[in-house]
Amino acid sequence: MAVDLAKMGSDVMTLAVHPGYVATKMNDYYGEDDMEECMSALVETIERFGTAEGANIPNGGYVNWNGDVMAA
Repeated sequence: MAVDLAKMGSDVMTLAVHPGYVATKMNDYYGEDDMEECMSALVETIERFGTAEGANIPNGGYVNWNGDVMAA
């Protein structure tokens, strides 16, 4: 999507974020990541995306909840 939007001259940026492996009903309340930590770090990652502070986060990239770039 990022490539197609760029070809159209759009300023819209895209990002895929892995939310973490947190305990939910879907996984029978088993998880390796703390939900509160994931949620707050995920919000910080999204806020940094597209800024000078988040320059390591590529447009169209795939990142972990803490902003670490992941292989696609």
